[in-house]
Amino acid sequence: MSEKTRSARDILRRPLARGITWVFVSILALGLLASFERSARLADLTAESERLHAVASQRVDQHDAHLTALSAIAVAGVEQRPDLFREVAGAIMRFYPRIIGILLVPLDGEGRVLEVGVREADLREFIRAAAGRSTGAPVLVRYPSDRPAYLIVKRSPNSETARYGLALVIDAAALLDGDSAYWTRAKATRWLALPDGTPLVGVTGDARAPQFTRALSSGTQPLELRTAIRMTVSDIFPPGRVALVLAVIAMGAMALRAIGRGNAPRSAPRRREPT
Repeated sequence: MSEKTRSARDILRRPLARGITWVFVSILALGLLASFERSARLADLTAESERLHAVASQRVDQHDAHLTALSAIAVAGVEQRPDLFREVAGAIMRFYPRIIGILLVPLDGEGRVLEVGVREADLREFIRAAAGRSTGAPVLVRYPSDRPAYLIVKRSPNSETARYGLALVIDAAALLDGDSAYWTRAKATRWLALPDGTPLVGVTGDARAPQFTRALSSGTQPLELRTAIRMTVSDIFPPGRVALVLAVIAMGAMALRAIGRGNAPRSAPRRREPT
């Protein structure tokens, strides 16, 4: 093969090799960028979810204190002072608007039923049945309508001789309300379910798999909190950062090429002069 032919092939191979190298480096850099962006978004989701979990756990613990106070009033003689029960129940609902109903139901079916707040469904039999299943711990029941709510039912007094079923109706959506704007994004999703998996908040049948799952830190209301965030191509490959990465790679390639050209004359073998 002649020297001219080899030189021509070298000239053709060099641009091709540089092009392949540039493509390989670009793919590698974009892969690292995508991994970084995905990890950053998942880290944000986890941080916001843990914050929401802590707030919701604190809120459900307050329900136990309300049940204890209302049960004490009921046992002390609610037949003589139903107005006191209503007054305390009303005050609780004003300060804690996620509690949308409070009911005291006689288990023998004979006494007066006290209802404060929501009355869009007949909950008396639900409460009696739930109190009958209780072995000491409160019982959680899905609210019998499309409203995202649940009942926490406690027998009063909390013994085998219980006379009442005491229930709080909790708006589960309000339980997750907070001051973070993160959850107002269309890409962020929250689900809340009873411990047995009965859904309370969230779209049933959503194809997205939860990326954060944890039960609330409550001995009586360990509701399951699940969250997820949908990531689009523009989230994983932000146009501005992609352009910056490619620009840096291109400038690096140009700099290396310039350095190579500058070193080429010094590295070329010197020809001997004929004697």
